[in-house]
Amino acid sequence: MGAMNKTPFSPGLILGATGILLFVALIVLFTSHSNPPPAAPVAQTETAPPPPTTPAPAPTPPAIEKPKTLVALGVAQPGQVDIQWTAYYITPAKMAEPGKGRTVTYTDLTGKTTKLTVTEETYKQGEVEAAAVGVDKNGVEHFAYRVSPGVWKELPQGCAGMGNKLNALVPLMHVAADQRKFPYGSMVYCPMAVGIKLGDGEPMDGYFWVSDVGSGVTGNHFDLFVGDDGTYKDFTSRDAKPTYPTTIYRLPNPPKNLDPRTDDGLAAILRQEGYLKDDVNPLEKYKILDALLLFQQANPHIPVAEYGNPKAATTLWFLVQAALKSTASN
Repeated sequence: MGAMNKTPFSPGLILGATGILLFVALIVLFTSHSNPPPAAPVAQTETAPPPPTTPAPAPTPPAIEKPKTLVALGVAQPGQVDIQWTAYYITPAKMAEPGKGRTVTYTDLTGKTTKLTVTEETYKQGEVEAAAVGVDKNGVEHFAYRVSPGVWKELPQGCAGMGNKLNALVPLMHVAADQRKFPYGSMVYCPMAVGIKLGDGEPMDGYFWVSDVGSGVTGNHFDLFVGDDGTYKDFTSRDAKPTYPTTIYRLPNPPKNLDPRTDDGLAAILRQEGYLKDDVNPLEKYKILDALLLFQQANPHIPVAEYGNPKAATTLWFLVQAALKSTASN
């Protein structure tokens, strides 16, 4: 992580202090992602209603509101800690001059592969940080992760990086922390962040999840992932306090038979939550993943970028909470 600027959460009350900033290499993509032309409108008249066999369009389901307060089962004594808050984001990469630099292979979400030549510095940063972002010729950002040396694949919508090499990082939701002290998947609550809007993001609710690490993030220090330089500049433009009161809910241990990090434990949780109907173990993997998707979609705090991954930080927290809910009711 590079040098960190002072950063706040609110006017007069801000996150910040000097910390270490994680800079991740960006790879500039040359692929074009143009949108197809819109379909021509269908001519209609007031005296010619559609045939009776034409089904009416399905109503848009109402958005699931986030609860203002989250329950933390299995956490008997939440930690009350004064935390130094800083921020990190993904920075633009530099393309190399002809005949110089390093070549990388990038595969987009459609499966198209492109060879790109970047500077040596960009290549090394990308290899270390395992995340990158590029801008195509239409000005659209595309985020990618490192699969192997010099090989990159585009990340799904809503994901702007990778933490712990397994978790999709979502801006203004995930933090890097000293995981010897604050375990992966732990929930964090900072009251000073409630209602604060940074960049183009939605107002924050104060809840974050430990999803990443950083060489300069040690002790009582959290590094908030903000995604891009625009949000980072907003974050750092505010006055900063050295620390902010923060509540830490360390990820509790679920019963062994309900551990979501195993297929059997995950299936048991999804079955007790009503998302999995098949009682036979072991189940086909796709049935478990289908049920997991339903569980994730029903929880407004779980980001789309984590869909399909039971070990992603926010998903893991809520799966463990579901596991403990059954034991608490017995």
